[in-house]
Amino acid sequence: MSPSDVAVEQSREHLGRHALVIGGSVAGILAARVLADSFSAVTVVERDRLPSEAANRKGVPQGRHVHTLLRRGSDALEELFPGLIGELIDDTAVQVDLLNGLPLYIGGWQAACPGRQLPGLFLSRALLEWRLDEHIRSCARVQLLEKTEVTGLLLTSQGKRVRGASIRDLESGTREELDADLVVETSGRGSRLPRWLEDLGFPAPPRSEVRLPTRYVTRTFKTAECHRHWDGMLIFPRPPGRRGGALFPIERGEWMVTLIGLLGDDPPESGDGAFVEFAKTLPTPELYDAIAAAEPTSPIVAHDFPSNLRRHYERCSTIPGGLAVMGDAVCSLNPRFGQGITVAALEALELRAALGQMQADDLPRLGAEFARRVAKVIDLAWPGVVAADLQYPEAKGDRSVSVRFMQWYQGRMVRSGLNDPRVRERFLRVMNFLDPPSSLLRPSFAARVLRGSMPGGPSPTGDATSAGRQ
Repeated sequence: MSPSDVAVEQSREHLGRHALVIGGSVAGILAARVLADSFSAVTVVERDRLPSEAANRKGVPQGRHVHTLLRRGSDALEELFPGLIGELIDDTAVQVDLLNGLPLYIGGWQAACPGRQLPGLFLSRALLEWRLDEHIRSCARVQLLEKTEVTGLLLTSQGKRVRGASIRDLESGTREELDADLVVETSGRGSRLPRWLEDLGFPAPPRSEVRLPTRYVTRTFKTAECHRHWDGMLIFPRPPGRRGGALFPIERGEWMVTLIGLLGDDPPESGDGAFVEFAKTLPTPELYDAIAAAEPTSPIVAHDFPSNLRRHYERCSTIPGGLAVMGDAVCSLNPRFGQGITVAALEALELRAALGQMQADDLPRLGAEFARRVAKVIDLAWPGVVAADLQYPEAKGDRSVSVRFMQWYQGRMVRSGLNDPRVRERFLRVMNFLDPPSSLLRPSFAARVLRGSMPGGPSPTGDATSAGRQ
């Protein structure tokens, strides 16, 4: 019996007989793990057949591109699945010091932080999902219905509470109804829940959207022998530039390289030489130098990301009882900031906290309470992500006063971080959800940012490239 299964067996009295999870990606598996502590049985309905080994699947197109476990996300996953991180390391996932081993280029190399550490874990998403699937399969209370889709929600006779869902077997076409005391929607950005709600006479949630069309093109390489003082690298596009890239170490001694193009300046989807030549056009040559003679180990794959999209379930005037929503079904963030898995993990912890405060009779109000908790988690990421994307004049979205202030302040943090290790460290701690965004505005730190972004600020400790490689 796995540690997570032991935790379930020792859990308190159940809140309900059956919970239903729509979608078996990361958010769905995390939801199922939490629900297994509070329900006698949990069913996960998933359109794909989950692989028996670390492999990509159709329902997770973004899974073929670079991923990392931000530190707070890693801690949350370990809390939900004790032993998981050690297993991933045994699977040859790579531990990297984000402050000194992963140089960050944003208009220049951000300063290294000698004497300080911020561990991060690098691996393919396929490996992470496979390990999570293995854990959830070992949980006796969880059933996976693969190659099955949810076709709609079922309401009680009073029409105010969800009582389950209609499902269809994608191979046989067989339809049936599943009763549930709680339904959790985690099916991702393409969630059909807003339409289902309207069909049932409820309002769809209000939306916020920031459109910055982005294409990601990825290929893996055999690690090349070359002179280097880095474990990976991240090159952010910065206006007016539209090209960026990332080189991350992953399991099996490989590099995963993702090239980024904004607003139609797309990396090539085919051609060995074209992929490498695009890397040559990035604002700094280090990524090109690393892969110019490296051996590819995979085909080139592409993924288009149209916009940051947020559905405000916390603002719904009415929502049926017994329904909760999490993951990309609530908020889909631009993948170049690498925050999606961590947000889902923190939402899972909030689901556990909300359930822990309830009795069985309270379940009808869980959805509204949980939506407010999810909104607070998303608020840790959304303002900074959309402010960064809206720096491009062509991006479409609400440029409020707070967004314009955030852009002004972000620009000064970037300039100050070129030479000041403490500015870079605080920025990365916020990006890793270890410190709250409000810590960036503390008077002592803000003074440091403003001083360092002005002429005559802190002196560099080396040239721009070496500052990111020390």
